[in-house]
Amino acid sequence: MANKVIAVVFMFIVVVAAQQVQNAVAQDQEEDSSFKERFQVCFNECQDQCTRKGHGSTFCEMKCDADCGAKEAAAKLGFKLGD
Repeated sequence: MANKVIAVVFMFIVVVAAQQVQNAVAQDQEEDSSFKERFQVCFNECQDQCTRKGHGSTFCEMKCDADCGAKEAAAKLGFKLGD
């Protein structure tokens, strides 16, 4: 009888743990898509401004990738860069 109780408790723990993992993965994917959208908006605006200033596309791509990547990393770490 004790073995059955232990087996039921163990199965309950496994089910609860699986649900928690699933919730964490879903939340992480939601946050990741939010950062990707913000990066894309940042990159496109930066690229437009940079090319309007007469810089080449390679320069603008590298500059905007670095700038927006730094902003994305700062946002994920919870602080804001001074612009």
